[in-house]
Amino acid sequence: MTVENFIRLQGTVFSAAGPVPGVQVKVAPAATPYISVRTATTDAQGRYELVVPPSVAEIYVSVAAPGFALRLLRTPVPKNHQFNVRVDQTVGTLITEMEEPVDWIDPTTLKPYLLRGSAVEGFHFLISWARSLGLDISDTARIFLPFMEPASYTACLATSAEYVGLGLGVLPPGRCDSGQLLPGGQLILRPGQGE
Repeated sequence: MTVENFIRLQGTVFSAAGPVPGVQVKVAPAATPYISVRTATTDAQGRYELVVPPSVAEIYVSVAAPGFALRLLRTPVPKNHQFNVRVDQTVGTLITEMEEPVDWIDPTTLKPYLLRGSAVEGFHFLISWARSLGLDISDTARIFLPFMEPASYTACLATSAEYVGLGLGVLPPGRCDSGQLLPGGQLILRPGQGE
């Protein structure tokens, strides 16, 4: 498949004050296995462009804008291939506490994933977001994520094979924890420590 066959997804990240530059936008196929992840950084006018395979019907979109709430979305690929995202500064703090540090190297071990509705994001992206804010994430048993959008969240420990099921609403029994993050509030989720 050549690049010409891919869909060019374009959009603008904006706030109440106007376009937001320097935003990391990540797009991944929703509820399907994929090989690589597409990311882009918005330009001075808040614009980004990414390509997605033509067979993809839905996408996960993660938007990390410095000074704004991190947004996790799931959306059909727009017919006009335009997808604009609004960000704001209403935030809360999400903390995940696990019984032991995450082994990122061993592909067979359980990894943490965060769900907001039917949107799913792995913790690699979330940790990168926290580090971009200057936080030390050396202790991966307790991960501190500020500047999160207030919403209902579920944190799960899952294998890479279970990842697709997360997007379909199939959660691994006993390895997820859910709660509501309120504006200005703090939510602690303890995946893998019972339901």
